[in-house]
Amino acid sequence: MHHQQMGRLSQLFNRFRRAERGAAAVEWAFIGPVLVLLLLIFIELCLMMFAHQMVEGGVRDASRWGITGQADSGGESREAYIAKVIRENTMGLIDDADITVTTKVYPTFSDVGKGEPFNDTNGNGKYDVGESFTDLNTNGVWDKDQGATGAGSGGDIVQYKVSYKWAVFSPILQPFADADGKFSFETAIVVKNEPF
Repeated sequence: MHHQQMGRLSQLFNRFRRAERGAAAVEWAFIGPVLVLLLLIFIELCLMMFAHQMVEGGVRDASRWGITGQADSGGESREAYIAKVIRENTMGLIDDADITVTTKVYPTFSDVGKGEPFNDTNGNGKYDVGESFTDLNTNGVWDKDQGATGAGSGGDIVQYKVSYKWAVFSPILQPFADADGKFSFETAIVVKNEPF
């Protein structure tokens, strides 16, 4: 009799274990895809942060080389060599076509990012076509940024700016991307060239 009761208990326990395994499989069917998607998003965000750090490192390396006034022995211009250093630093994480490097020269650190001075004749606080202005970068038009294109000469203040795009691969992040399916980023550093 006692043996028979133990057999029934054993059968009940085995049924319960099978039912528990089935419940775990159903739970995984619901939760698993969400967890995998969250993992992919996490991985992509980590890759974006890593790529951004690589771009910033490239900008620092390029600016350290650029402040010396050296010319590349391969015959490239200083600006082209600076862009090459930055691109090499991304280790292929960002497509070269999605990287834009600009270098601008300013008379002082306080002039960085400022527009060319103009006579605000209508008092609206912004430049309007026809208002007189001081053409600091000598390109013949009023600019929101008075910096002159180039890597400068000895003693000049130079801004190295990199704009780049990250091609989004996570479907959840796609709605937050630009129309081209990419995130836009920018980083910059301002340095003073050594006398050369």
